[in-house]
Amino acid sequence: MSAKQHQSKTHRNRGFLKQVLSGSALTGHEQAVLRLISFLAILGILYIANTYWGIKTLRKINALKKEQKELAYDYTTARSAWSDSTKQSRLLRRAKAIGLIEAPEPPIKITLSQEDIKKLEAYRK
Repeated sequence: MSAKQHQSKTHRNRGFLKQVLSGSALTGHEQAVLRLISFLAILGILYIANTYWGIKTLRKINALKKEQKELAYDYTTARSAWSDSTKQSRLLRRAKAIGLIEAPEPPIKITLSQEDIKKLEAYRK
């Protein structure tokens, strides 16, 4: 390539740069292509952002599933321990340890009439 051809090519590139910066290069077909490229770039950015959001959401879901499994295990363990500790035989052992004995008769329900309630209220005052 001769020096004259190189100088001519450099001059054309400068001319194109001036046209792009001034906006005169964006007429007609080039403007439609630029709009399409801009639209595709925006779609690409939205696609990438949606992918990142989806991955972040999946990580949160997986962490919550793991936590839920741990809590379900803790609940089952606690419920089993409570169920075992409320059995009558266990309660009797604990009661005997502190000096209590089991009543030979079942408990009875005490019912009060309205008169009895009024007498108690008068007695309280």
